[in-house]
Amino acid sequence: MKITHDWRIQPVDWQLWIDKGLAVDGIGGVTLNYQFTQSDLQEEALLLKGKSPEEQEQIRNEQVLARNAKMKALMDEISFRFPCYQYEESDELAYEGQDWDFFFWCRDLTPPLSGRDYSYITLDENGHQAPQRQEQAFADLLMLLEELCGDNPNLHVNVLHHLRYNKERYQAAIERAKCELHGRLSTFRGVKGSLELTAGGDLLFVPRRKRKEPVKIGNFDMVRQLWIIEDGKAGEYLCLD
Repeated sequence: MKITHDWRIQPVDWQLWIDKGLAVDGIGGVTLNYQFTQSDLQEEALLLKGKSPEEQEQIRNEQVLARNAKMKALMDEISFRFPCYQYEESDELAYEGQDWDFFFWCRDLTPPLSGRDYSYITLDENGHQAPQRQEQAFADLLMLLEELCGDNPNLHVNVLHHLRYNKERYQAAIERAKCELHGRLSTFRGVKGSLELTAGGDLLFVPRRKRKEPVKIGNFDMVRQLWIIEDGKAGEYLCLD
């Protein structure tokens, strides 16, 4: 089994959010992918050699079904340990509920075969559960996969990481940023202006040229600008680009 860790959906400065204490690294989903090894492909080539196109198609379909059976058996074991939303067509799990751990998805087989294609499975988090429970479920899932498939060269597991934000600290940073940034000179897309806090609590970039419309500054950008100020890296104008 090969496990890879994927941080591609994280913001480019994700490590900074962790270092600043506003977030922790978390897992948002896991994909299970059955891939033929080079040995498998060589064996297939021998089986196909000298066969008619119809016979070759039959051989390939049999291999697909054999692969599918292996992955379904694995998924059956996973769903026995962890309730998976929409895996069992007859289940009565509520999407808004907390009594399931993973959201199951897979593709359909390519005709002439029919049914689910278990060769590529995604198991995503249940956003209705507490973050601690979600993280524990993924940790337990990876341990189970190691136990069941650790020596399986066909199984490729991709762990999709995302940030889990500390809501209280994040909100406090936003409020601090609004106070610190109000009245600051800044530039946005090459235009000079200033930052102004509205009565409704929005922070706006107001261009000097009145014919240009104000632009609302998002929470993430506010916090990033706050860090620039707190780290002593701010110039006369804050750059919002």
